[in-house]
Amino acid sequence: MKKRISILSIALLLFIIFVSSTYAFYLGKINKPNGNSVAGITTKRLSLTFADGPEIELDGVLPGQKLIKTFSITNNSSDTMTYSLKFKDVINELSRTQDLVYSLTGTNGGATVNEAEFPTEDQVIISSNEIAGNTTQEYTLIFEYKNANVDQNVDFNKLISATIILGEEEPVLALAPGLYDDNDQLLISYEDLVSTYNFNPEQDLTNYSYLSTSDGHCYVSGSSTIMDDEGIPSCVLANFPTASKLIFPNTITTIGNYAFAKNSNFYSSLKEIVIPDTVTSIGNNAFYNCNLHNVEINSTSQLMTIGNSAFSNNRKLVISIPNSVESIGGYSFNSVPAVKYNGELTSSNNWGAKAINPYIEEDWTYEDDSKLKVLSYIGDDINISIPDGVETIGEKMLWYDTSILSINIPSSVVTISDRAFQNSMIENINIANNSNLKTIGNHAIEFTKVASLTLPDGLLSIGERGIAGSSLTN
Repeated sequence: MKKRISILSIALLLFIIFVSSTYAFYLGKINKPNGNSVAGITTKRLSLTFADGPEIELDGVLPGQKLIKTFSITNNSSDTMTYSLKFKDVINELSRTQDLVYSLTGTNGGATVNEAEFPTEDQVIISSNEIAGNTTQEYTLIFEYKNANVDQNVDFNKLISATIILGEEEPVLALAPGLYDDNDQLLISYEDLVSTYNFNPEQDLTNYSYLSTSDGHCYVSGSSTIMDDEGIPSCVLANFPTASKLIFPNTITTIGNYAFAKNSNFYSSLKEIVIPDTVTSIGNNAFYNCNLHNVEINSTSQLMTIGNSAFSNNRKLVISIPNSVESIGGYSFNSVPAVKYNGELTSSNNWGAKAINPYIEEDWTYEDDSKLKVLSYIGDDINISIPDGVETIGEKMLWYDTSILSINIPSSVVTISDRAFQNSMIENINIANNSNLKTIGNHAIEFTKVASLTLPDGLLSIGERGIAGSSLTN
C-alpha cells in the first residue's frame, strides 16, 4: 500500500518584537490566491511576499516527494533591521518524525538552514538575521518527505501543519544617539549632552535670540544675562566645533521652535541630523540657516507637522518627507535644493524648495534624468565645473550662495537662467571658448564678486540687470 499524508497548510501572521519585549501584532487577512497571484503582508518596516501564494495544501504526499515554496523579505526602511522566522502552532502527528525534513536557502545576506527535521512543537527557524535598508532577500523553502526504504505505513493519513511567523526586531543602529565628527567618531553621547549641558531641543525658543561669545558663555542677544544652563542647542553645540552629525534618541517627540535656528553662527561644521520615528512635530524655524546637508527621516516616521521655515536656507540639503506628514508650513524648505516627497499634500509651491523629487547624481541635482537642466550643486568644493552636456543652468542655482568662488561653464550650456548666480560670492565665471551660450537671464550675474567676464560671440541676449551691480571692471 502506498503511504499518503496530508501535509502543511501554511499561512502568515507577522509581529513586531520591541526592545521592551512587548508584542504588538499586525494582523492581516490572507486570502487563498488564484493561480500564481502574489500574497503576503507588510509590517512596520518589513514585508514578506510569496511568489506563488502563502499556502501548501496537498492530500497525497508520497515518500521521496519535495514541496518547494519561494518568498522574499524586503526591508522598506533605510535602517538595517534584524528579523526571525519561526514555526508556530505546529501539529506533527508523524510517528517517524525523522522522515519529514526541511531546508531554507536565502540570497543577498539571507540565512541558510541545512536539512533539519520538521519540528513537533513551535520552533525558531532563523533568528537575528540582518537585512540592510531598502534591500530584498529571496528565499527558497523546501519540504521533503523522505523515502526511508522501510515500511512507512504507520504514518498513513497523518496530519502535519504549522504557521510561519516573521518577527521584526528594532533597527540595528550603526551609531548610538550623540554627536559625531566627520569620521563618525563619538564626541559626546546624547545622554552626556543632557546630563552635562542640559541639552534640550524640545524647548520653544520663539521669544529669544542667543549668541555664543568669545568668553565661552551664552547670552540673550543685547543682554548680559548668562544662559549657559538653559540647554539651548546652539550654545551647547558651540562647545563642539568639529561636530558633523547629531543623532537624536527615540525619547524625544518634538523639536521646538527656533531650536537650532541660525546655528551656522555657532557650529557651521554640523551637516547631518538623524531624527527618530518618535518625533511628531518640527517647529517653526527649527533648523533655519543650519548649513545642513542631510536630514534623515525614515519612511516609518510618525512625523505629522513641519513648521514655517523649518528647514529654510539650508542650501546643500537633501531631505525626504514621509507620507505621515499632514501639515507643512510656508517656506519650510526655502532655498533647499532637493525635497523628496510622494505624499498627497498639494501646497508644495508654497514650500519654497528649489525642486521636489529632482534627479540627483553625485553632487548635482537636475530637472530630470536627461541631465539637460542643472538645478543645484550640493557638494563641498569651492571651485566647481558644470557637467558636460548640461544645456540650462537653472533659476537661482547659486542664489545668495556664500561657498562657491569659481565656476566653469562648458560649451554645451545655452542658457543661464534668471538669478542663477545673483548675490553670490562667486569671483570667477569661466565660459568655454567654443561656448554655445545664447541667453543670460534677468539678474543672472547681478551683485556678484566677478571682476572680469568674457562673453562668447554667439550670445544673443542679456536680461534685465543680467550683469548689473557686480564688481565688473573688464
